[in-house]
Amino acid sequence: MNNYRDTLRESAVRAGSLLCVGIDPVLEWLGCGREEPQLGGPPPEEVILEHLQDFLDVVDQSGLLPGAYKPNLGYFHALDRPRQGNYQGSRTLAKILDLLEERHGHIPVILDSKRGDIARSSENYAREAFQVWGAQAVTVSPWMGDDSVNPFFCEGRGVYALARTSNPGAARFQNLPAATSRGEVPLFREVVRVVQEWSSAFPGAGIVVGATALEELRQIVADLAAAPVPLLIPGVGKQGGSAEATLEVLRSAGYPLELVRVNASRGILFPWFPAEAPRRRKERREALAGAYRSMHQALAIGDGEVSA
Repeated sequence: MNNYRDTLRESAVRAGSLLCVGIDPVLEWLGCGREEPQLGGPPPEEVILEHLQDFLDVVDQSGLLPGAYKPNLGYFHALDRPRQGNYQGSRTLAKILDLLEERHGHIPVILDSKRGDIARSSENYAREAFQVWGAQAVTVSPWMGDDSVNPFFCEGRGVYALARTSNPGAARFQNLPAATSRGEVPLFREVVRVVQEWSSAFPGAGIVVGATALEELRQIVADLAAAPVPLLIPGVGKQGGSAEATLEVLRSAGYPLELVRVNASRGILFPWFPAEAPRRRKERREALAGAYRSMHQALAIGDGEVSA
């Protein structure tokens, strides 16, 4: 099995872009009801799968591959009704992962589940991500310490620890001052330091830092200059982060771009949001094609920007 950094490097070369496509299905953005499609319409599973197949067709027709895919587990679990024996969300995710493996099997899949618990529980969450779902990488919360993250360190897999996230409330805790041997630093920078330590033994260890927090991103890439780690950068597009500004920060620091994936979700899979979804499938596909090509190009990298 490849070292996860090798997986990232190879997919960056094929894609020529840092784009990570977030797969966060929202039925109402597909012209359905908030939780269920309109009466008499197709079930959620069919609606979501048709939409993703249309998107994958767009990708193939464009000739432009993404650098990663990132399905968010919560969006799929929210469609399950386990007490009624209905697992349509989990079934939909399984079919999507099968589609990605069949059509783009060389592109890494990052399962966005943000797990992190006492060691025994984390062992099960790691099994869920890597054995049950077959993901190449997973997002984790590091706030319970080393023993909650260690079970995710499996050979060939990636583990992205939350450091400075993209949501509006992130600064409330993540930017709090923490007393360390190096003096007082924001808590997210201590997480970065610890992940850098982990990466010396487990090269798949990486960090989540939002594109909406450019100043924190600058600090993080400066902290990691001597020993870079994989970065997952969400928040570009509808959340307000700029692809161009993010790339500028990375390039100015000389960060190895092959280790970076910049995630966009709504802006690619639901480019019409907050307007209603186009009624005609052809119009939806045209909107998907334009949004995908635009974001792929905004995050494009040159041949000389990927390390050998």
